[in-house]
Amino acid sequence: MTIDPDDYSAISPKDLPYLNIEALAGRAIPIHSFHDGNRWNLWFPLENGLLQPLQVHDCIEMIYLASKPVRGSDAYLWFVDFIYKHVDIKHTRSFIAALTSDVFNLGASLRKLDLLQALEDLDGKSRLVTTELEYLLLLCRSMFDLLQEIVSRIWDTVRLLDTSIKKKKLPSSFRNVVLYKGIIQSPQEIRERFGLSPALATWYSECAPFFCKLRDARDAIVHQPIQEPLIYVGDKGLSIGIDSSPLPFRGMIKWPENILENGRIGPLNYFVAHFIHETLASCEKFVAAITQEIEFAPDFAPNYSFFMRSPNLVSLLGIRRVLDVDPWADFTLPEHYFPEQAFSKDS
Repeated sequence: MTIDPDDYSAISPKDLPYLNIEALAGRAIPIHSFHDGNRWNLWFPLENGLLQPLQVHDCIEMIYLASKPVRGSDAYLWFVDFIYKHVDIKHTRSFIAALTSDVFNLGASLRKLDLLQALEDLDGKSRLVTTELEYLLLLCRSMFDLLQEIVSRIWDTVRLLDTSIKKKKLPSSFRNVVLYKGIIQSPQEIRERFGLSPALATWYSECAPFFCKLRDARDAIVHQPIQEPLIYVGDKGLSIGIDSSPLPFRGMIKWPENILENGRIGPLNYFVAHFIHETLASCEKFVAAITQEIEFAPDFAPNYSFFMRSPNLVSLLGIRRVLDVDPWADFTLPEHYFPEQAFSKDS
């Protein structure tokens, strides 16, 4: 639906241009930022129950609905789109907000790494980078727990397609689902403990080894590296000593031999990109798992998708370049990487 660009009349919530009112199935009418292809549409409620449009020139950071990204660098993440459209936010609002905030913060933190790398002759750079690395790993860990908080709060309200499965109360901690007495549980063990559907139990079990590596990587940094420095500052860029801690980073990811220096030092950006990519991939696989065997509310905006916009997301979108093209590259991508209208849900 295209809105008259000069019309800023108040509207009824039922007339929101993206809304399929029949798909709400009893849910509250969701009011979201919307781009109709010509202008931004943001509304605030009036005392008479109508919604007053705001005149907006542009937006710096937000989550919005549109048929395609307004800017090539605006990011589409399936798990964000799915959660906003299909999860009842009544009991999960704060956790959904925190989850999307973590995504924005990942981009901001990667941009800070690029800025730190660019600052020459900065005393104490290694320590600044180390604290940023710890924060990045903490963000990744946080996203697993926030997903778990969301699942645990909607679990009683969703309907499994296999009605023979007897659901049990889910813990709010991801660790408490995948580990029992410190041991990673199999899909069958997880199913028996919590009454989960097969696909969801498999997702938990398959994510558990990476989750443990994520936890170990952060613990290794917090507990101080020994023998030699953790972060190196060199001509190529920032590096990490892969044998520099009691829990070596060598075995935490698969390091291509050709990117290691002296077989012992690897590009920090490659290490960081791996953990962020696997975290986001786990979130996407989560949606693939829950949609196989759980019935959710219909899509209230079937012709539109949710996109994330921030100046920092160009850094988050750069992780594929680091992993696939140049492990020493900056995360922050130049604008020519984002051709107009390149959006595809399958990309």
